[in-house]
Amino acid sequence: MKMYKYYAGEITEVKEIKEVKGNKYVYTIECPRCGGHGKLDQFNHVQKGECFKCSGTGIVEKEGKLYTLEDAEKLQRKYLENKEKSWAKRMEQQQKELEQQEALRQAKREEQQKAYKQINKPKKRNTKNMIDEYLMEKDWEYLLYNIGFMSNSQAEQYIELLLNEGQKMTKRIKRSLIAHFEDICKKYNISIED
Repeated sequence: MKMYKYYAGEITEVKEIKEVKGNKYVYTIECPRCGGHGKLDQFNHVQKGECFKCSGTGIVEKEGKLYTLEDAEKLQRKYLENKEKSWAKRMEQQQKELEQQEALRQAKREEQQKAYKQINKPKKRNTKNMIDEYLMEKDWEYLLYNIGFMSNSQAEQYIELLLNEGQKMTKRIKRSLIAHFEDICKKYNISIED
């Protein structure tokens, strides 16, 4: 009667049973490293490729439980079923983790959008905001914040723009202009007291 070794889903036919020790057997099987050839071609440069596991015989002696083919196949089926269940469970867990991560990302996105809306909510329509809006439309925003870096011609152009549009200058703008372009401000009658 043929006997088989079973381990982790693999069934291996036993070549010879040498001894029986209770419910364990001493047996020989085909060398798992060299496949029963006794040599490994990729190691030809070391002792002419002789397999060190079986010492070139192609057969290895082992001790352990043995099974009939029917019993070994039952164990193999059970092993594969358990493996499949374990895989399905792992995939389910991974899916849950992905969903949680996506929910967290979505919550973060919503929070950011809320914060963005809060920052960019419409401002009250006062004179300063109107001037700022006008300058932004005309690409003059940089001049509002960088009056000190303007040339005289730019400053005149800036003042004319504001006066032509009938916009009121804030004291902050007036102070900054007067500090840098006193002569031009006198020409246009710009003073902080207005």
